[in-house]
Amino acid sequence: MKKFTGLFSIFAFIFFFFASLADAQLNFYFVNVGQGDATYIELPNGKNALIDGGPTNRLINDFLNSKNVTHIDHVVLTHPHSDHYIGLKKVFKTRTVSNFYDSRVENIAAKGDNTLREQANAQRACKTHFPKIGEKLNWDPSVDVKVLNTCETPFETRNNSKLNNCSIVLKITYNGTTVMMMGDAEMPAEAEILKRFPNELKSYALKAGHHGSDTASSEAFLAKVQPKVAILSFGANNKYGHPDYDALMRLQKYGAQLFATQAETQTLFLPAPGKRSNAEQPQIKAYHPNEQLMFDFGIEQPVEVSIPMLTDEQKTKTKKNKIIKDIKKFGSDQENISEQLQLF
Repeated sequence: MKKFTGLFSIFAFIFFFFASLADAQLNFYFVNVGQGDATYIELPNGKNALIDGGPTNRLINDFLNSKNVTHIDHVVLTHPHSDHYIGLKKVFKTRTVSNFYDSRVENIAAKGDNTLREQANAQRACKTHFPKIGEKLNWDPSVDVKVLNTCETPFETRNNSKLNNCSIVLKITYNGTTVMMMGDAEMPAEAEILKRFPNELKSYALKAGHHGSDTASSEAFLAKVQPKVAILSFGANNKYGHPDYDALMRLQKYGAQLFATQAETQTLFLPAPGKRSNAEQPQIKAYHPNEQLMFDFGIEQPVEVSIPMLTDEQKTKTKKNKIIKDIKKFGSDQENISEQLQLF
């Protein structure tokens, strides 16, 4: 009888364990880290991932503390720019990590990226990976995580565009819904992705490249991705002018609802199989720790959290800055600059 009871307990545990996995969501938290980038992911199998950590120690640490995260299974540094790696240094200092994913490019204008890599190597249980284009990452058997872009060959540079275009780009698919994580990939990287994966890019959600900069989200790329939702990570009133007005217009042209992190962390929850009808959509909304319902499948439409669109004054300023940048790039004299600016 005792033997039977023991076997029953084991089978009951196995049944409820797999039942809980079948009911699990894939949760994305696009964290408000100011002018930077950080995305925390809760996988259906109970493990987690963090893609970038933002430009400060405090903000990502505060977010992880709010969720009582003490261990991270997968940490990804998309590329070695400080607005992506500084927060990760705090993560490695205060938490254990199982896997660290890195590109082969080194930013010779910075030391912090190598400090981060040394921290990863210092954790004996942490394995460093240099994923290859086309590789599938073993994060969760029910989630397809495919690498669409990275730099596989070691090299050094201080060129910001080259660093951006080495970004690890991930296509994450669960229950028939795809989320594209672009890092700071710019149009040259997008063009390479288009060549390699022309028929694999359609996605429900796009984490827009390079904070919504004018250097990313090309017409050709968006025409293939056709995102229903675009998430932009940037800080309010940042010195770079992110997001770019024309980039926002391109995203809206292809039907994307725009969501931004400059005021609040945004979430995207992908329901488990069988937990939504054809009419229902994944849930996206602002993240409020005290109000969060972890398994709310009843949403019928995305909750609209509109990005603050540019005022007329901001549009004019943006256009002026772009004219000056283009003229300086392609060459002109001061009189020509003044003439063009007088149009405003």
